[in-house]
Amino acid sequence: MGEEIAFHNLSFVQKGIQKKQLTPNFLADDYELINDSVMLLYHENKQALLESNMNLLIPWEADRDIYVGDTYHYTEGISDYKIYHKQIIKDLGTNVFENLIDHHPWLGLKKNHWYLINPKGAFIKVDSIQSLRELALVIRDSDSSYVLFPNEQSLLINKEVTVNSLLSRDRQGKVRARYLLKTHKDAQEIYNKEGELMFKGNFDHIDPLTDSLFKITLNDQQGVLDPKGNVIIPIGYDFIEQKNHLAQLLKNGKITGFDLNHSIKLSDQYEGVSERLGPYYLTKKGSFKGLINREGAVIIDFKYQNIIGLNDSLFWVQTDSSWSLITDHQKKILKGVSTYTQITENVFRYLKNNKYGLIYGDQSIHYPAEYDAIRSISHQNPPLFQFEIFIAAAPFHIVITKDFSGNPIHSQAYRPHEYEQIVCDF
Repeated sequence: MGEEIAFHNLSFVQKGIQKKQLTPNFLADDYELINDSVMLLYHENKQALLESNMNLLIPWEADRDIYVGDTYHYTEGISDYKIYHKQIIKDLGTNVFENLIDHHPWLGLKKNHWYLINPKGAFIKVDSIQSLRELALVIRDSDSSYVLFPNEQSLLINKEVTVNSLLSRDRQGKVRARYLLKTHKDAQEIYNKEGELMFKGNFDHIDPLTDSLFKITLNDQQGVLDPKGNVIIPIGYDFIEQKNHLAQLLKNGKITGFDLNHSIKLSDQYEGVSERLGPYYLTKKGSFKGLINREGAVIIDFKYQNIIGLNDSLFWVQTDSSWSLITDHQKKILKGVSTYTQITENVFRYLKNNKYGLIYGDQSIHYPAEYDAIRSISHQNPPLFQFEIFIAAAPFHIVITKDFSGNPIHSQAYRPHEYEQIVCDF
């Protein structure tokens, strides 16, 4: 038999201590704390829901999953749902339902018919209930049909109207914004999550481009509107896509960049804009990359395989297998760097001619490439740095510790076997 866990509230334990007797009330194999007042209990193939006053909100149920909602708690079996709310059971005469939609503050239950439970606990019978994920409920009935939002705002619709949710997701797939699309014949209306009309128009398609901008398609041509329906990019492009609020506009086989944050169309003499680096834009000419400003003037010449922004005015640029650090005036700070690594915020270690150096992003401190190793002691804030020099003739390893401002803290020489020991400690 496996280990079991007993659960008690504080008053029960206090009384048990006074009487010198504690008898377990609830035994379980495992538990999951849902919040400060509710806990899931697990025992073999059963689950139960326990509240802090030691009452079972949901009794032990076999082969059913428990769901804890903001207002209602329920279980799901293979082919049905169970609700444990006394008033609902009294009103509807059952606690077992074919389907259940928990959309706070509304609850939809189906038993031959659909029942909509409003925030006050009253219910009405309707023909159908559809959930638009976390956005709204669509109620269809012979008398009237409408959309219900979580704030209790409603939107009347008729049989000819279709409604759908529009989702804006980030690159990881997380939903950033939700909108309601109402379509009637050729007309579309966009509503926000509060049920407020944002704009309407006649389009073939409409989709979120960002969490606050919309890509519209009409007669196979695309454009972009803001949340009020104002034109950001006129309809007239074959295709529009965006990444990090930089749009790529395709027209007649040519790509033009557009800064969505500043509503700026960039010069079309380059081969698109792939990224914004500080106040500038990374673009290409042939097989080489360069930087331009908003007016299209060249900031960094088109002669590099790669350009990576360090901050608004410093950039790592790559030519073949070598990196350089240059300013936005193309002044070289470093050159001939094999590799570089950011070892803490705005501090970079670089390798040049098999020696390591360290440079701060604001150029306040620069240690030339003359060390055999450099490491950050990251548990310090601000961090400390250790610089190592190996003298083969001795042989000695000299380890110098400096603070973030460059002040020496400690310096010591180690024999090889001593050095190996301190390296193992890291």
